[in-house]
Amino acid sequence: MPEPRTPARAVAEWLLAYRADHELTQTQLAARLGLHAPALAAYEQGMGADVSLLALRGFAEGLGVDLNVTLSADRECDVWSCR
Repeated sequence: MPEPRTPARAVAEWLLAYRADHELTQTQLAARLGLHAPALAAYEQGMGADVSLLALRGFAEGLGVDLNVTLSADRECDVWSCR
């Protein structure tokens, strides 16, 4: 059975995909998020173990995207993804 995807891993994957899709450097994306590049690097490595809704809201505002959170009682779903 695969290891469950943690919120920190989901955020890391999303940030990496966003940066690649928009052809941004870490420094450029960090500036948009109001972070220093080393802090963004930690998030991109899944080391932001305590990814708060406040941080996610800041990311969404900095990038001009919507933040949608879904809570589900389905064991195959979590806040980050459904399988």
